[in-house]
Amino acid sequence: MLAGLDVRFMLDVLRIPAAKLPGRGVGAVEERVTTVTRETGRAVAGKDLRGSMARGFATALTLELEHAEPEPDELRRAERLERVKYLTKDWLDQRGPQGDATASAVVRTPGGLVRLYLAAQGRTIKSVLFAGDYNDVPEPLARLEAALRWSRLDPDEVRRVAARACDGETGLGVPPEALVDAVLRAGRRALARAGAEPVRAAGSCYFPGVG
Repeated sequence: MLAGLDVRFMLDVLRIPAAKLPGRGVGAVEERVTTVTRETGRAVAGKDLRGSMARGFATALTLELEHAEPEPDELRRAERLERVKYLTKDWLDQRGPQGDATASAVVRTPGGLVRLYLAAQGRTIKSVLFAGDYNDVPEPLARLEAALRWSRLDPDEVRRVAARACDGETGLGVPPEALVDAVLRAGRRALARAGAEPVRAAGSCYFPGVG
């Protein structure tokens, strides 16, 4: 759970190229990520949430939590793991042998162009994001983005997911099939690109790449 988030700083640190494009960076992420600070309208830090989170878990799980400190042996093992693994250059600089396949596609709607960003690992969709000139992400579109994650990049599967998530309405003035077509077009481009360039830089769950 996020107490607060500087979206602009996060995108800068992650070095996401598409985040620098006008109208797509900070706004697109802020539409999809919220924090306790935003929802309550007051500045909240992580330490302020610990008591509430603990009480919430205790209530939901019908148990009584007891405060405890790590055992000395646990601390020694954690310090050693930090020293021999997580602080080493090999760990900090590592990259996966196979990055995400990424691409994008455009959907024409009555309200303007909507661009779809897609990232896939093999034939599995890892992330989907629709970015356009709308103030709020339409609810069917948000459901579709969430439902497509970890779905198979298969025409029948994408259509089934879209039918369940959209229930005939996309909130963009176009039928679900238009979004399905965009997902499949981006998927084909991503797979073709992955075949031509087997090792690619990693993408992002927000902006998986520009195709």
